[in-house]
Amino acid sequence: DGALEKLFIQLDRELNVVAKDLELGYSNNVNWEKNYSGFWFWSKNWKYVVLGFQFQEYDKGLHFGFSRKKEIKKLPDELLFSFSEMAKGIGKQTSWWPLDLQVEAPFNNWEKFEAWKAIADGRMEKVFREKIENLLVMTKDWNL
Repeated sequence: DGALEKLFIQLDRELNVVAKDLELGYSNNVNWEKNYSGFWFWSKNWKYVVLGFQFQEYDKGLHFGFSRKKEIKKLPDELLFSFSEMAKGIGKQTSWWPLDLQVEAPFNNWEKFEAWKAIADGRMEKVFREKIENLLVMTKDWNL
């Protein structure tokens, strides 16, 4: 649908601005036909991880956190431990996602109108920006 496509382009532009503001790289590989696509942010200083927002299932189950880079087979133990401490009580840890957190409703399910309304009125951009900023603050002295 053209209206949703326009909203998605709007959000993509907004996330580009967020990335520039925070001095991060940005790309998206969102594909509504596939599972596990999303939005990606990184710093040129990070050796091991990227910061991602990824849909688990097509347009649902949006989660976020740090994902290890594809070329990295295993994170350093110290970094894994730090992420596992951070995840306690707020998220989980998997082999791909050393810090895996859920995006709250209604922002996590883009099958529903409310998520697109949040893109249209700017709330979605604020949710992304806030989550990224919080993770950057919490990990600022880490060797990512």
